[in-house]
Amino acid sequence: MVEVLKYTLDFGTSNTLLGAITALGRVPSIPLDFKNINNPHVIKSLIYTPNEHEWYFGVECYDKYLEYEGEGRFFRSFKTLLSRESFEGTMIHGKRVGVVELVARYLREVRHRANSFYQQDVTRVVCGRPVRFGDSKKSDDVALSRLKEALRLAGFVDIEFTYEPVAAARSMKINLKSEAKVLVADLGAGTSDFSIINMKNGTFSPSDILSVSGVNVAGDSFDYSLMKNFILPEFGSRIKYKRPGSSVEHGISKTLIQQMSTPAIFSLINDSKIESYIEDAQDFVTNPQDLKRLENLESLFDSKLGFDLMKEVELAKIDLSKFMERELDYSKNGVIFKARIERGKYEESSKYVEDKVFEALEVALLKAELKDMEIDAIICTGGSVQNPNFLKLIKNKFGKEKVLLSNDQCDVVGGLN
Repeated sequence: MVEVLKYTLDFGTSNTLLGAITALGRVPSIPLDFKNINNPHVIKSLIYTPNEHEWYFGVECYDKYLEYEGEGRFFRSFKTLLSRESFEGTMIHGKRVGVVELVARYLREVRHRANSFYQQDVTRVVCGRPVRFGDSKKSDDVALSRLKEALRLAGFVDIEFTYEPVAAARSMKINLKSEAKVLVADLGAGTSDFSIINMKNGTFSPSDILSVSGVNVAGDSFDYSLMKNFILPEFGSRIKYKRPGSSVEHGISKTLIQQMSTPAIFSLINDSKIESYIEDAQDFVTNPQDLKRLENLESLFDSKLGFDLMKEVELAKIDLSKFMERELDYSKNGVIFKARIERGKYEESSKYVEDKVFEALEVALLKAELKDMEIDAIICTGGSVQNPNFLKLIKNKFGKEKVLLSNDQCDVVGGLN
């Protein structure tokens, strides 16, 4: 059996991959989830636990969630919780579990599967990290500290980090002139990261990294926009009512709307807050359509359909990158609605996402003291690179002949060393 010197880990908001550096060379990635028939080398960043004795990871979570009819807790996009300074934990089977412990449980499973594959106990790892986890230096420091502690609890002892866009640049084999300035855009689900690198004959050293920049806005932010603007109105998010003798308008709180629109937070919502709102609203709302929307909201939480609904929203997001409109026709366990989403209106509602991403790109150019025309090539990687608006804006800015796309999910993990 070949000796494994260390693992390379790309822990993503949606997907996770793991490779290895062995005594004989690099292994870009290994199979981690044989239930993932599309790509067993990818384990989805999902956790489902129906009871305290059973925990599931990856695509198996989908089937088990249906088998147990939504009992227990389902977590997705939980990597984004690392940068939420105020988030201390959530109740799971009667016990409070912190974000570090939750992430560690997932990473421990990933390490266990890798160790089983190699029949070795590997404790060294180099882990990819976004340029920015959060929207401030403090939240970024908190996230990195939490991730390091989670890796330690997962069984790793020697832990290193590498910027994800830098790793992506290192792994991609591209044909360039002897010296070229390359912009790497790593557009994921939770973060959008950029690096500008002075490549020489397709390779580079640390001193050739001219700048890095990033923002905690990415693919999940489009889900947020879809949910908030087109789906939640079918659950009463825009209902306003007044109590007798009062001129004050009441409605669902902005905090709850934000939580229900966020993939990582939806499963953490306190059901009692929803119940309290519904009970109050039903006493004063008279419009039949609004009463049906309140019934939808009640059934959504009673039947634990939050994850299922988020899956449908994600599919709608993907379709809207290809088609001019999408109708979401949903009917399950008392939740019944139809929402027709026009791509133009969807793009308008999510323009702030593109603006923030391109602000981060401009920061990378500013730090490198380069103009658009001085960039020789743009490498686009990550799960959100297929967003047509992102690609259109990048091509218009730099010239479509300079843009190189990669659909290889091993870009980051293959460049960690």
